[in-house]
Amino acid sequence: MLRYQLLAYVMSGMLCGVAGLLLANLNAFASPSTLAWSVSGELIVIVVIGGLGTVFGPLMGALVFLGLEEILKGFTDHWMVIFGPLIVIVALLGKRGIIGLLQRFDSRGKLSARITTTTTTAAAVATTGVAKGAL
Repeated sequence: MLRYQLLAYVMSGMLCGVAGLLLANLNAFASPSTLAWSVSGELIVIVVIGGLGTVFGPLMGALVFLGLEEILKGFTDHWMVIFGPLIVIVALLGKRGIIGLLQRFDSRGKLSARITTTTTTAAAVATTGVAKGAL
C-alpha cells in the first residue's frame, strides 16, 4: 500500500511540475505572485465543494465553482456577495461536498430498490411458502 501511495505522490508532483512549466510558458514569465493566496484559497474551496477524499470530487467542485462564478458574473458585478454564502451553505449541508450529496441520493435509490426486492421476495414466500432461491 505504501508503494502505491508513494507512486501517486511522485506522479502528482510530476504532473504539478509539468503544469507549472506550461503556465510559465504560456505567460512567458514566472513569478511567485502568479499564485497569490487567493488562488490557493480557491483551490481549497473547490476541493471542499466537490468533496474531500474522493477522486471526482475536486473535478465536480471545479466545474461547479467556475460555472457558478461565470453565471453570477453575468448577472452582477458583486457576484462574490452571492457566491460566498452559497459556498458556506454547500459546505454546511453537504459535509462530503457535491459527491457526498450525489452518493446520498444514489444510496436512497439503491435502498428503495432493495426494499422493493425484499418486499417482492417476502410476498412470494408468503404466497408459495417457498423462497425463490430455495428450489
